[in-house]
Amino acid sequence: MDMTTIQINKTLLKSLKEIRDYPRQTYNELIEKMIHVFKNVKKNNQYDEFLHKIQQAKMKELWDNKAGDVVLANIQFTDTFEIKKRPALVLFEEFDNVVVAGITSNLEMKGISLTKREGAIKESVIKLNYIFTVSKLMIEKRLFSLSNEKKKEVYEELVNKLKALKS
Repeated sequence: MDMTTIQINKTLLKSLKEIRDYPRQTYNELIEKMIHVFKNVKKNNQYDEFLHKIQQAKMKELWDNKAGDVVLANIQFTDTFEIKKRPALVLFEEFDNVVVAGITSNLEMKGISLTKREGAIKESVIKLNYIFTVSKLMIEKRLFSLSNEKKKEVYEELVNKLKALKS
């Protein structure tokens, strides 16, 4: 039997160890089994269907943003070209654009408080003076949803800020 040496990264090696059927299963046996499963899935035209189902579930999770959801989004800052992952509050969504308010853990900033008990990773502030639009594609995941009471507080504060337009 011809043999060769291959190099794989340690993360992949760890994953292979975790999926072995039994402790003494060789990597050759494991890879042969994986190839066999993959060929059967592909032969039965199930591969595309399998990928589609996975993608559908992920897209539904990402794209069903509702007002009051706190999401993790890739935000481009106005003062630099840098893009950073930041939490943001969904205000509304329209035509694949999501209008959000920024959230910061800098408690010295003005805004509506957001506590750990409400779902935040750390005590934070919803900045209603930092509202911007992001593409749906820039949202990585939904973190949690605000309570109805907190949504009402955000709504009332926004309305108060917009009253100046009436004059």
